[in-house]
Amino acid sequence: MKLKVVWLGGAYEPSYWAVLKGAPNSGDASKLLEFIASHPKSEATWAEIVHDSVPNPLALTYLPSSIGSQLADNPVNLKQLATPNFLWYANHSDELNTAYENFLRG
Repeated sequence: MKLKVVWLGGAYEPSYWAVLKGAPNSGDASKLLEFIASHPKSEATWAEIVHDSVPNPLALTYLPSSIGSQLADNPVNLKQLATPNFLWYANHSDELNTAYENFLRG
């Protein structure tokens, strides 16, 4: 079965990697994040294997267009997506959590 992704009106929900303060091996974890952010060709290899977006837009230039065109971070796709107002969500988290809990309760 063939599926077609429709980007128009979708929500851009990027994920983030972080190193927790005081975590074991935090120095090595920070080095890994630095490597990922500063090696777009390696990011492209990763994206080609897992079909996931890349943190550095330069990585898209190393991807075959058949894969790069399928990623949310591709500029053609990204301009069709809505970006949530994360600051608003952070400032209204208690209100939103309560509303969601009430929704789940029925």
